[in-house]
Amino acid sequence: MSGRRRLALAAAGVLLVWAFLAILPAPISFPHPYFAQHPRWGESIPQIIAHRGGWGLWPQHTLYGYRHAVDMGVDALELDIQRSSDGVMVVFHDRRVGRVTEAGGRIDSYTFEELQSLDAGYNWSADEGATHPFRGQGLRIPSLDEVLSTFPDQHMIIELKTNDAQSAEQLCGLLRAHRHQHRAIVASFDTESLDIFRQVCPGVATSASFAEAWSYTILHLLRLDVLANPEFEALQVTEFKGPLTLVNERFVDKSQGRGIAVQVWTIDKEQDMERLTDLGVQGLITRRPDRLKRVLEARGRR
Repeated sequence: MSGRRRLALAAAGVLLVWAFLAILPAPISFPHPYFAQHPRWGESIPQIIAHRGGWGLWPQHTLYGYRHAVDMGVDALELDIQRSSDGVMVVFHDRRVGRVTEAGGRIDSYTFEELQSLDAGYNWSADEGATHPFRGQGLRIPSLDEVLSTFPDQHMIIELKTNDAQSAEQLCGLLRAHRHQHRAIVASFDTESLDIFRQVCPGVATSASFAEAWSYTILHLLRLDVLANPEFEALQVTEFKGPLTLVNERFVDKSQGRGIAVQVWTIDKEQDMERLTDLGVQGLITRRPDRLKRVLEARGRR
């Protein structure tokens, strides 16, 4: 048999295997309790997820902002957590404090008491720095313990910004102490961090890491969804990646059929909110929860 013929037969075999796998149905899974207890799961109504508490409206990651977001009726708060120099888990996004507060330096160089002296509303502005209405209003960087205590019934997406076992164990302990295991999704871009958390805190929902999300998405694009073996319950993704459209109706339907929620970030324009709502995504992560609420109300979905 000639080499060309062998190559043709091999290619035909690969195509046959691909075609067979492409038509196989992916396993059906039921949603995690985080989603199952939500009244709008499965109704093509996206959860309103307030990115950093809705920081297009008020200072990010402050109890003030969280209270207003909860009063507005958001479905979930999105948080970022790190550790102070004395080991307190604090809610803060950046590695350095300068973009938010009047000070400078890394957040992990401050004790929690020192962080409490900083003004978390200092640099927030709705008019590109012309005014700073929250400066000097007593807004502080909260601990995760404070947030869980203040909002015991609120769903949350909590992103680990530190990649170590101690942080994973500490987060698990706080969720258990506050009985918040089924009201939290734990996220991280780092697969190793999530693997550690999943080991120490089984039963708590997690989002896909960057690598996990890409692997899952590539299999979907190749229509080889059946080969995916996800360890996560949520996919927090952008709608587009370069020339690729990652989020479409098939992607949403296939994911939801496996009990995986597609949550798209960061969506602040009303036309994007409308389009993604029509696709049936399970969550929209937004700096402007007021706009998303208005879009959903106009469609009779709130």
